[in-house]
Amino acid sequence: MAAPALDLIALRKRIGLTQAEMADRMGLGSRAYFTLEQDPSSINARHIMLAQIVSLREAVERHDRSLADTAVAALADEFARLASTETPA
Repeated sequence: MAAPALDLIALRKRIGLTQAEMADRMGLGSRAYFTLEQDPSSINARHIMLAQIVSLREAVERHDRSLADTAVAALADEFARLASTETPA
């Protein structure tokens, strides 16, 4: 099954990170990250997950929901609703 499409460059620019900063936050070397931007066909599900986590962390740290990837933001919203309805143990 193919990984869903992710515009890594647009996401990185929306977050306001350099390629080196995005690579570091994703736990990748700069050269490996640069390759992902130059050859989007090399992006796999792991890369997408890492980029989405980076976007969510940046959104939380900066208190700006618009920085989060839309798919991960929707999942975070669903989790927040679930957490707010649970009773503490």
